[in-house]
Amino acid sequence: MANQSLSFASKRIAVALTLVFGLSMVQVFGQVRVEENEVFYHVTGTSGSAILASVRARQLKAVGASHAIAVTRATIEPGLVQLERRNNRCHVVNAELVLKLDYTYPIWANSAEGNQQVLNAWQNFTAELANHEIRHAEIAVDMANKEYDLLRKTTTAVLTGGRCADLGPGHRTKVKRIRNQAHRKHLRFDHLEARPRSKLRKLQAVLAQAR
Repeated sequence: MANQSLSFASKRIAVALTLVFGLSMVQVFGQVRVEENEVFYHVTGTSGSAILASVRARQLKAVGASHAIAVTRATIEPGLVQLERRNNRCHVVNAELVLKLDYTYPIWANSAEGNQQVLNAWQNFTAELANHEIRHAEIAVDMANKEYDLLRKTTTAVLTGGRCADLGPGHRTKVKRIRNQAHRKHLRFDHLEARPRSKLRKLQAVLAQAR
């Protein structure tokens, strides 16, 4: 599941998002800087059903939603925007965007107490859960690249006194359109993943039966 407080990305700045558990990562692609961070909430149990019950008891506080086991929160901030006056228009001559991706996952705190069947089922499920969140991150990166491309092409009117200090309402409208498109992509992807025949749901069912 993705939770966008701001949304965003062209294949010209493609990115493979590699997760390193417990670490923060900073990657730079063109002028879109991607900062990644992971946090975990503890779940317990010795059977798959007990672990999932522990997830349900903790997910609302940890993830912020009662239907999501993990979440990717994506925010985008302008790192640098420089405007220059040319031909009575303001042009963006330099720009950088910062895309922050914060992942929240469950971690099985007492995994040493579980048997091999439960451990295998948990590992398979959480690996696919990570793939699910990476897809949300890819959508966010794709939109960040689109927003960067839009930013570099933007020209605005010169303000009173010959100043260049604002990108204008037209730019904000286009950014909103890009972000709404990203939001719809996240919703469509979550809808597909929620189907009983999806790989994620099948692995969750296997985990629920593991003893």
